[in-house]
Amino acid sequence: MLNRAKTLGLAARESSVYYIEFSDIYVNLRQSIEMMEKDHNIFILAIEFVQKNVDFEILSGFVHSLEIQYKNKKDAPMIAFIGASELQSDLLHSISPVILNFPSAKDRPQTELISILLSMIQKESNRLDKTMLVSSQFIQLVLHKCSNLHQLENEILYTISRILYTSSTAGKNNELMLDASVLLDNERDDFIKSIPELKAEIPDKIQIRPNGEIDFNKLFLNSHEPLAETKNIVSDYFTKQLLICSRVTGVVSENSYSGDRLISGITKAFNKSVFCQDPFLKEKVEHMILSVFRKDKSLDIVKETSSMDIQTPQMKSLFNNLLQLAQTNHCKLSKTQEKMIQSILTYAHFIMSDIHIPVIITSKYHLLASNYANIFNLFFDRRIIHTFPAVLSGKRNETRTNLENLYEFAVSINRGQGVLILSDADMKQTITNYFFPKTKVLSYNVQFHSFILVKEILRLSVKKNASIISIIPNLLISQNDEIKILKDNQLKSYTLRSADKHLLFASKLTPGINTFTTNELFFRALRAIAKKLDIKLNNSLILEFLFHANCILFQKKHDFDFSKNVMDHMDIDYAVLEVIQQKIQELSSPDFHVSAFTMKDYQILYEAVFHSALQG
Repeated sequence: MLNRAKTLGLAARESSVYYIEFSDIYVNLRQSIEMMEKDHNIFILAIEFVQKNVDFEILSGFVHSLEIQYKNKKDAPMIAFIGASELQSDLLHSISPVILNFPSAKDRPQTELISILLSMIQKESNRLDKTMLVSSQFIQLVLHKCSNLHQLENEILYTISRILYTSSTAGKNNELMLDASVLLDNERDDFIKSIPELKAEIPDKIQIRPNGEIDFNKLFLNSHEPLAETKNIVSDYFTKQLLICSRVTGVVSENSYSGDRLISGITKAFNKSVFCQDPFLKEKVEHMILSVFRKDKSLDIVKETSSMDIQTPQMKSLFNNLLQLAQTNHCKLSKTQEKMIQSILTYAHFIMSDIHIPVIITSKYHLLASNYANIFNLFFDRRIIHTFPAVLSGKRNETRTNLENLYEFAVSINRGQGVLILSDADMKQTITNYFFPKTKVLSYNVQFHSFILVKEILRLSVKKNASIISIIPNLLISQNDEIKILKDNQLKSYTLRSADKHLLFASKLTPGINTFTTNELFFRALRAIAKKLDIKLNNSLILEFLFHANCILFQKKHDFDFSKNVMDHMDIDYAVLEVIQQKIQELSSPDFHVSAFTMKDYQILYEAVFHSALQG
């Protein structure tokens, strides 16, 4: 926290953190502060609770005393209370608006532990000015051996010191090799086979150079940890029905007493369930359950999918309530129907679980927002990103109503760690000002740029114990990096385009599309469009246009329709739309047929051009 404050210019270079135990400072607060201020330029006063239980009245009085002591001082420090995880959470919330949780090693995902381990080695590489070669077996052994981060750091420091001494006496000074041999005896092969393999896919050898940078995105590109690409059966029925539903469907009525009672009974059962955290999914699942009750032929395909057994107590309780509801309404369910309901509930619950910080995209570019939400949700097999109609009205009352609806939606999907909102530049301040004084949900607003930022947001937000407060510093860095990339124009070069890591990642989002070919075809069309419309061709426009063009092909190949329920509110310049349509229709390729492009597809590319042009 101190280093970040120095980077932002909020703290002087000579600033420090002063650590003191609560019992020491509590005994004589005034003298403790006077003593500290004589010898230290304190930016953070870190007060540690050694004991696990602290009296609420004592702590409240102490905080009040701190406020009095620093009331008239110009350079009051930030106060950080440090306590064990067993310390009462209600006590922490009573004294601080911000709670940061630093999980132990056993509670962190393996990719994060590997990142920490390599960062520690990078620090030693910088200090010693030596290149380090790290083997995957070394990482496997060290993670197995160490149970906490302090032990991990000591193990690395000890190992590097020992290798440094050995290599110096042997006359080898160029680089240090960290492999299994430095940790084990001659029987190491048998021992390595007996310990768990790494879940994360990493190279056999990782080279760490002095003052270099480790590209963790590239390192863990094929990670099998949670929220990697867990499945890619894009034709799967549940994927189509549940992952890409983005709007509440119309109310269904039987116009009969028994029919309406059945519908209201299903709604009542779900109103008490965890599905309330995803209103659109809740509504869709309710309609699917109703279709099973009615023996709707459209759900016959569910019979062909492998049955999913309910694992969680919440879903078992909901399932039993639905069976009871069917019995009460004289609706006899077959075993097949019961299995169908089980599968629907299990998969729907799965795709909304393990989400710490939901993301909302609210933009007047509705088609682009829908593409981003659906393509990333499909890739991660989770309903992480939601779309919400943008605030477009210029009238004060209507704008306020839209903001109220957006806020209530954010409250409903909040999982307790906050909500991230992506919005257009002209809406960002309005939304921020409205949300700021609210207390039901912690939020952070980011400008809606491109899929590069969306990818980075998901990388940060899905980490276990992540919160809005904890990811903001890294998010600010990512935003600055992304803006630099978007404003550049090096992607006009074929060589740089074909090797660009962002375009390579985008190709993973649209499996089945030969993006190496389609990117060049669409770039040719884009270059002609930009020339005709006199628009500057920069990375922002190139990335946006190619991404959404391939997204259109992906939907056609796998029979998806992301924009089926998306309402189009944009005022379209049909002369511009005609230029885009003309240049696309001039393309000729066996990879796709432009004759299959609809007017909605051309509108998506129209939005891509205008969204990127405004960014530029």
